[in-house]
Amino acid sequence: MDFFRKKKFLFYFLLVCLSWNCQKPHSDEFQPPPVITDATPGNSSPVSASFRGRVVDLQGIPLSAVTVTAGTRSSLTNENGEFELINATVDSLAGLVKASKPGYLNGFRTLIVSKAFHYVEFRLIREEKQGSVVAGTGGTVTFNNGGSATFAANAFISADSTPYTGKVDVMAHFIDPTTPGFETEMPGNLLAIDRNNAATVLTSFGMLAVEMRSENNQPVKLAAGKPATLHFPIPAALLSKAPASIPLWYFDETKGLWKEEGSAVKTGNEYVGQVAHFSFWNCDVPNDYVMLEAVLQTPQGAPLSFVKVDISAGDAGTTSGYANESGMIQGFVPKGKPLHITVKGECDENIYSVDHGPFTQMADLGIIKIQIAPDKLIQFVGDAVNCNNEPVTSGRAEVHYNGKVVATTIENGHYSLSLLRCSGQAEPALLYLVDFTGGKEITFSLDEVADGLNTLPGKTLCDALTNSTATISIDGNTFSFVSPTDSLSYTPRSIIVQRRGANPKISCWFSKDLALGEVPVSAVYYTDEAGRFYYPTGTASATITAFDNYVAGSVSATITRDSGRTVLPIIVNFNMKTSQ
Repeated sequence: MDFFRKKKFLFYFLLVCLSWNCQKPHSDEFQPPPVITDATPGNSSPVSASFRGRVVDLQGIPLSAVTVTAGTRSSLTNENGEFELINATVDSLAGLVKASKPGYLNGFRTLIVSKAFHYVEFRLIREEKQGSVVAGTGGTVTFNNGGSATFAANAFISADSTPYTGKVDVMAHFIDPTTPGFETEMPGNLLAIDRNNAATVLTSFGMLAVEMRSENNQPVKLAAGKPATLHFPIPAALLSKAPASIPLWYFDETKGLWKEEGSAVKTGNEYVGQVAHFSFWNCDVPNDYVMLEAVLQTPQGAPLSFVKVDISAGDAGTTSGYANESGMIQGFVPKGKPLHITVKGECDENIYSVDHGPFTQMADLGIIKIQIAPDKLIQFVGDAVNCNNEPVTSGRAEVHYNGKVVATTIENGHYSLSLLRCSGQAEPALLYLVDFTGGKEITFSLDEVADGLNTLPGKTLCDALTNSTATISIDGNTFSFVSPTDSLSYTPRSIIVQRRGANPKISCWFSKDLALGEVPVSAVYYTDEAGRFYYPTGTASATITAFDNYVAGSVSATITRDSGRTVLPIIVNFNMKTSQ
């Protein structure tokens, strides 16, 4: 029996980051309460968190131009489906990240978050019309990948609550909890609020996503007193374990939590229940849970950032998630169940496994040292000092390698980070160091990356970007920027200019390394002083006029924030010192 395929994702383990300091494996600040008295985001302490991740479709093809939002921060995915959100203020117990793109159902992730970088993956479901009914007569629509919905006559209203009498198109998709990738396809994280307002973790027996549209593609809702009947197919691997009746839960798209409403009855190989409105609906059994924490490191103490982790809880199933940038995992696991933890490599191979539990209360596993074959692990260690030749006490180190970005803190002048790779990969690496206290930074490349440990030469973060300048001209206004008061960052394929800790901000991305002359622009993103996000529309161009110790030039583009109804030209002129 293929255990991982047939039993996968029956519970959901929340892999989140707790601390910038990977040496501190536990923090009481982020333990969830057993009861959440108000399920809205913000009921617990807000926190400024950052997110990196990727958005693909159900076939794994990267999706570009997806709008990803957390709090008031938004970003668009690039051609590889990648995004980054910096310093988004979200609820620490229910940090909601949303991904949206025309032609696809919205994707949602709910995380326990801290002031750190979190990794998030989405697999978006394409909107697919399953059938239609006439409002006056109702009827049944059967879904292509399982399930159906039955509507009563005269059961529909328009968005303004007036009766709707035309044709109703039904978009729907069944989400099977036994299929690989379930945790990146479903919304939220199976953290829920039951009818008694208590927090619980769910075991899913199947989900349905349903939307209704009018003939002119406008949202249609169910009228009061006219519920629809949903039929959920029960996956074959779960049929023998499926209870005779089961609570129904809908996903609250503004709060990021599942909420109990109604129930369904087992009829043959499906669950049947009535719903009064549409969203994602879920057939689930609630579970008692405990918190589990651990930090994953190499034997040398470097964090295993963003590695995939599988956790099996026997009959309760298996789930997957990712460690944070500091190698931290933390989340909810079934109470009283033995656990088998497996860490996966870059090629999805097993690189470590261990048994733990069962646990009846919060469990801190501390630091777990993992030995990895040298050809599958790259480590970078180095030192950084400021202008006074003193160790950088508050800083950040990033490595960009093979499409991945891994970061860690610089503490006492030292940094150490690691990432996994498939055997045989060989690409140069780009490293970026910043001194938060002195407002200095440096970027340098490593053309040859060795297997295993790469000890880097010491760097002085003293004159990086000193006296760099830039201006942004938009809508009749010109904003001036000067480092180190403002933040001006250069990499071979990007220019980022912003006020420190404030807006406006602009990021210009190029499809090849900067060089003298015309350079193709892949994207320009702008955030104005009010925090409103603009994305590119039309064409953009860049001209590099100097490229030596300084890179100088300009970028011209058109941007919008309302799907092209308002288009603004924007020009960025810059003169930035390149790091040596």
